[in-house]
Amino acid sequence: MHDLSSVPNTILGGWQVNGITTMSTGRRLSPAFSNTDPANTNQFGGRPDRIGDGNFDSGDIRDRIKAGLPIWDSSAFVQPETGRGSYGNSARNILTAPSAQTWNIVVAKNFSLKERARIQFRWELFNAFNRANFGNPCTTCSTLNISGGDFGLITYAGNMRKMLFALRFDY
Repeated sequence: MHDLSSVPNTILGGWQVNGITTMSTGRRLSPAFSNTDPANTNQFGGRPDRIGDGNFDSGDIRDRIKAGLPIWDSSAFVQPETGRGSYGNSARNILTAPSAQTWNIVVAKNFSLKERARIQFRWELFNAFNRANFGNPCTTCSTLNISGGDFGLITYAGNMRKMLFALRFDY
């Protein structure tokens, strides 16, 4: 905008907008059970029998989390009986955790001082739209255990929006 006079160029010129968008699908997890030994191998746990999908409609996941409901259907799994002679039939990684989307944006205004010197005022926004990126169900507690009362419950979200204002001098 070098065609503008000094005052309008100071106001309208030198703006810069940058961004990074990250989108990821939800982590794949496996259901589990405990306290029975279906194959008589002294192994009291493993994957259950699968009689349904186990995943609710992906469009409902965020609403279910906000309502405090599990994101997976526990009735789609049955705990094998002790001593039946075989393990559960459920495959690995059949459950889908919530996806994540993050937009990081930088708005900057550059002011030229001399030939090679400038000052830049920056406004940086991390998770600019403050989208709740929900975490995975706890993988070390009973949330993956079909017999636990908290199967598929999510109790936390990732980082909230953060802003940073900065003044930078380049020469």
